[in-house]
Order: sequence, then structure tokens, then C-alpha cells
Amino acid sequence: MVPGFGNLFHEGPASYCEVTGELFVTVSSISDESRRKIRKQKFIRLRLVIMKEVDGKWVVIEDFPFNNDEYHYAHPAISVTGDTLVFSSDMKVVMAIPIFICQSEKPDNGMYPKILVRK
Repeated sequence: MVPGFGNLFHEGPASYCEVTGELFVTVSSISDESRRKIRKQKFIRLRLVIMKEVDGKWVVIEDFPFNNDEYHYAHPAISVTGDTLVFSSDMKVVMAIPIFICQSEKPDNGMYPKILVRK
């Protein structure tokens, strides 16, 4: 098992950025409080988190800034240059899950998602 992974819920797929050393991971939107109520939930949203290896263990350093409890965010893919992130989400769409893209001139600049493919 990879240190920092292994909770009882969904972890992955993931995409690693060699430029920043960050791992973009799809995880379940489960808070510690809701873990006890998990069986009563009809479905669990997915979200993206950004992880980094600290002292040999992968830790979440931040949530993807566009996560929203109303939508799913999943299947991240980061470019080798670290300036483009592609992911899927059901935000603002009916009957289809589009592919979104975030682009930035530098990996640490803000990014805003745009629909890349809607099929």
C-alpha cells in the first residue's frame, strides 16, 4: 500500500506532475462526520485533490479550487509541462459528462475550467 492512501472509499485515478511533484487524485467527498452515515447516502460525489509527498507519505495539500458539492470532478490528467489539467465533471451539463480543461502559463497561476469536449 502507498503511504497516505488506503481509506475505505474511492481513491484514484490519479495523474502525477513531474514539474511540481504534485499528484492530482480523484477521491470520494466523504467528511469524517459523514463516514458514520455512509450507508444512508444515496450516492457519493467525487472530487479532485492535490497531494504531495511529505516525509515519505502522500498528503492532501489542497482541494481542487473548483470542487463543488453539487457536482462530480474526476479523471485528472496533467500535462508534462504542468500547465494544463484535463478532467471530467458533470457541472452545468445535462445528460452528458463533458471533458474540461484548465490552462495556465505557469503551474502556479490560477486556472479556470473550460469545456473541451461535450459527448
